[in-house]
Amino acid sequence: MAAAGTVRIALGGGDPVPPWLVMTGTLVFGSVLPWLGGRYWRQSRELTARGGRLRAARLEEEQRLAEERARLRERARIAQDMHDSLGHELSLLALRAGGLQVAPDLPERRRALPSSWS
Repeated sequence: MAAAGTVRIALGGGDPVPPWLVMTGTLVFGSVLPWLGGRYWRQSRELTARGGRLRAARLEEEQRLAEERARLRERARIAQDMHDSLGHELSLLALRAGGLQVAPDLPERRRALPSSWS
């Protein structure tokens, strides 16, 4: 289009500056500007889509971390319950063993600790 316009202006005679300005303005506003607008619109859609994907990935990661934290809290709670139960049972066993050692109705040989326990 620019080549055809240049040939027409050169063959037309007269001052070539005004027709050249009109042709250049027509090319800029008729083809380059819409091309730039379309390019901007396409890049904007791509960035929006990419941003949405990144946001979705970030939300999924946050959800996964929240689930992991909840799982770890539950594990810690179960471990604490087991520790408390086991500690209680061991304390009771120690009290019963102590009670057996000092029980007056048991023979002396039964009150003594077996050698394998020491």
